[in-house]
Amino acid sequence: MTKVLILGANGQPARNTTRVFLRDTDTQLTLYLRRACRLRNPDPARVTILEGDVLDLPTLTAAMKGQDLVYATHTPAPRADAARCTLTAEIN
Repeated sequence: MTKVLILGANGQPARNTTRVFLRDTDTQLTLYLRRACRLRNPDPARVTILEGDVLDLPTLTAAMKGQDLVYATHTPAPRADAARCTLTAEIN
């Protein structure tokens, strides 16, 4: 089974992507966001919610461990550091 980490999981693009994954695949999802209390788990059997910031490289790296794919929707200018951290973290 494929495992996908979705960064910025409370943003509109990520919420739409989560809906599609849950509807059209059997993918296991990990939803990563800064304030986990803002998000209701849409499918506890297939979804794990993790609180963390993409600028926190150790936490991001830990979240990426064991994932097959990382979905990120960082905007270029204000979150350039976030994109850099995402690219620096390792998927194992």
